[in-house]
Amino acid sequence: ETRQLLLLVGRPGTGKTSLVRYLAEAFGFADAAIIPVQSNWSDKGDLIGYYNPLEKTYTATPFLDKLIEFCRAARQHPEKLYFICLDEMNLAHVEHYFAEFLSVLQERNPKKRILRLYSSSLRMDMDRELRLNSFLDDDGHPTVTYDKDSLSGISAGDRKYFLELCRQACMFVRYPDTLEIPNNVKFFGTLNQDETTLDLSPKVLDRSYIVRLERQPQLGNSDVDTRLPLQYKSLTEYEITAGDDCIISS
Repeated sequence: ETRQLLLLVGRPGTGKTSLVRYLAEAFGFADAAIIPVQSNWSDKGDLIGYYNPLEKTYTATPFLDKLIEFCRAARQHPEKLYFICLDEMNLAHVEHYFAEFLSVLQERNPKKRILRLYSSSLRMDMDRELRLNSFLDDDGHPTVTYDKDSLSGISAGDRKYFLELCRQACMFVRYPDTLEIPNNVKFFGTLNQDETTLDLSPKVLDRSYIVRLERQPQLGNSDVDTRLPLQYKSLTEYEITAGDDCIISS
């Protein structure tokens, strides 16, 4: 088990992305989330999105939507593994868009693996405004939905404010200000080694576990039964007491 980012390094065509998919399948999960990295990514907003103060809503990304989905599922099923893979991670500078994320993953205490999306004071202000306008119930669920008939007969200014509150209510429910990342959500990155990619900085290398893949010959059919998935257990479940024998082989 590792809390670090797992980097799969190799030439194009060595099966880096396919390996992540096969691992997810082997652990009984339908698929891994493969997120292509773009060469113009320059900060964390390109990875996890940002709060738009003009629209008063959160501009999300496919990575964030999948991360929220997996984190919720991982809390409900701690016995399963959930894989998110940033494909061709070194098309952009990793230390620019992923540095904060690396720091979060280093936390040993799962309760401290918290990613902040926007400020808690902003969320408190949104909560207050939505409740004052009856857009949230006591449990924090939206109480008003878009209805064309409800917008007829009101001024343009009131209509604009109504739609703004609708967007805020959707954002309030879907995107929390902080996101706790369970230990059974694992992060991979694939890195091609060619002239189109960038080198990794020492900061990224120190916080990553690197697996180098070479091109392998095509394997024939195997007689191994792969219908039963692998089982995931944390190393903390295997406690060695002072009286236990421990054999280490090299």
